[in-house]
Amino acid sequence: MGGRRGFAFASLAALVAGLRFPSTRAPRPRLDASRSEEPTDGSKTALFESPQWPALLSSLNRLPSFTVANERGQPLEYEAPGGTPLAMFYADVQAAQAELVDARKMYPELDCGVIPVGVGTAFRLASEGKALLSEYERPPPSTEMAAGSSPVGQQLPLFGCLEISRDGGPGRGPILPLFMSRSDALAAVRAGAADDLDVMCLSLDRAVELLLTVEGTGFEFVPPSASLDFIDATIRSEGWGNSHAPSSASAAGDA
Repeated sequence: MGGRRGFAFASLAALVAGLRFPSTRAPRPRLDASRSEEPTDGSKTALFESPQWPALLSSLNRLPSFTVANERGQPLEYEAPGGTPLAMFYADVQAAQAELVDARKMYPELDCGVIPVGVGTAFRLASEGKALLSEYERPPPSTEMAAGSSPVGQQLPLFGCLEISRDGGPGRGPILPLFMSRSDALAAVRAGAADDLDVMCLSLDRAVELLLTVEGTGFEFVPPSASLDFIDATIRSEGWGNSHAPSSASAAGDA
């Protein structure tokens, strides 16, 4: 994973640090009733009080999610049943682009566009009931889910294979790559000449919980290759800065 090309833009960590969610936002269309996602009740926010959370947030913010925003960078809010305002973050850039088409039809005066937001920030806002985080790729029904995880709603599914874990170094346990894209996970397994290995699914919620509460847990979060391609293309066409961020992010619990 470390050999994958980096993507050049003002790093997501820096971008997110400067991102603000002002009180004056874009208008709020109502959420489609067919959406499976629902805002959480905020019960997971105790995890964010962990002293390890800031470092994990930094790692997660090297993974891109995307949101539709107006020309001032204010995310388009949606109105959930009951009138709750919610931002919408997409792990799948194509889903964000599809939402952009609808937003431009509804609000042509806003000059909307798609902007990247770190997954860590999107995850925290979703966990606090202030946003929805849509999965990149829903696992098929046959995919084995780790205990306590779910493929829908706030619990962003991540995909991995225990057999392609790498050594975490002295005093550390193995590091398991977790891919936002199941297709990328399958490609990594095949690249290791191991077509018959099973790809498991672990929710981002559960991965965060393990990293913050279970000693020796180690994951390497890998962004979707399609997201990297989109960011690279946007840099070339729009000049999103010139610094380099790694194409994967490692995080480990205390050894």
